[in-house]
Amino acid sequence: MNILLKIVLIASFLTVFSINLYSGEWVCIDTMHTYITNEWMSCLDKDNCITVGNYEGPVIRITHDGGKSWKNTISDPFAVKAYIVKYLTADKIVIAGEKGTGYYSNDSGNSWKKFQANTPSDMWDIAIQKKRIYFTGVKQVFFTDDEFKTIDTLELPSFNIGKSISFDRIYSFGSDTLLLEWGDWKSISDFPYSTLVSSNYMISKDGGISWDTYQIQKFLYGCHFFDSKNAVGNFKIREDSGKDKIFFVKTKDGFKTMDTVQISYVAPYTGLYKMKFYNSQYGVALGMWNNLWSTQDSGKTWQQDSSFNSMKFTAFRDIEIIGPKEYIAVEELRGFIYKYADKVSEVINDKYNYN
Repeated sequence: MNILLKIVLIASFLTVFSINLYSGEWVCIDTMHTYITNEWMSCLDKDNCITVGNYEGPVIRITHDGGKSWKNTISDPFAVKAYIVKYLTADKIVIAGEKGTGYYSNDSGNSWKKFQANTPSDMWDIAIQKKRIYFTGVKQVFFTDDEFKTIDTLELPSFNIGKSISFDRIYSFGSDTLLLEWGDWKSISDFPYSTLVSSNYMISKDGGISWDTYQIQKFLYGCHFFDSKNAVGNFKIREDSGKDKIFFVKTKDGFKTMDTVQISYVAPYTGLYKMKFYNSQYGVALGMWNNLWSTQDSGKTWQQDSSFNSMKFTAFRDIEIIGPKEYIAVEELRGFIYKYADKVSEVINDKYNYN
C-alpha cells in the first residue's frame, strides 16, 4: 500500500471518528415515577431551569446545576393545574394556571407563595414590564404591582373575540409597549375542534392606556418577536395529500404585513407551535412528535434538525435553548427531561437524582 493511500485511509478514519464523537446525542437527565401531562419549561441560563406539569396538582421541578440534580419544589395535592412558567429575573419566577391560580417565588424557586386572581378564567401567558407583572386569561389581562398582594384587571377596549377565546400570548418591550395576541376559530360552535383561521393583535405604546387592534388572515402557530415590529413566525396549510405545508414568515411591522421566506412539508398534525431564540441569530421551532427546526440567520432560512431522528417515540412538549446547539427539552406524557449538546463529552450523563 503506497504512502498516499495510507494517508487517505487514516484521514478517512479520523474524519468518521470525529463525526461520531462530536455529533452529539440526547441524554435523559431526569425522569418521574408517574405520568405527567402538559409540561412547560423556562430557563434563565444553562444552569437554572424549571419545568411545570400536572399530576394530581402541579409538579414543579427546578435545577440550579444544569440538570445534574432536580428538586420538586411544591407538594400541593389540592392545587389546580399549572399552564405556564417563566423566569422574570434571576430571583423571580411565576407559575400561572387554572381558574386564576398561580405561584410566585422571589428567591429563585426555593419557596413559593400561592396567589388567586378574581376570575374563573385559566391563565396562559406571563410578561413583566418595569415592576409590573402581567398574565392573560379569557378576554382579560391581569396585573400586579406588589408581587401579587393585590391583582387588578387591565382596562381593554370592547371587541368581539368569542366566549371561549383567550389571549394566547403577551409581550412587553421597553418601558411602555405591550402586545397581545389571540386566534380566531372558523366556528365557535365547533370549539375546540374547529380550525384556527386568523391571528389578532392589540398593541399599546403607553403601558396599556390606549390600544390599536389589527388582524392577519392566517393563524400563526408559532412566533417570536425580537422587538415590537421585527418578528418571525409560521403558519400551515393542510394539503390534499395529508401533509402539512409550513410557511416560515418574517415581518418588520408586527405582522401587519409579512414575507414568506421558506416553504417546507412536514407530517400531518406535527405543526410548529413553539419558536424560541437563544440570541438574535440562533433559534428553534418545535412541533409535535419531535418536529424540530433551527435557524442561524434570524429566521431567514430554516433546517430540520436531524438530532431528533433517534427520538421517534418521545413526544417533547417544550424546549429551551441554553447555548448554540444546546437544548433542554421535556416530555409531555412521561415527564422525562432530556439534554442535547453538540459534543458528547459536554452532555450530562449522571445517574438520575430524585429530590
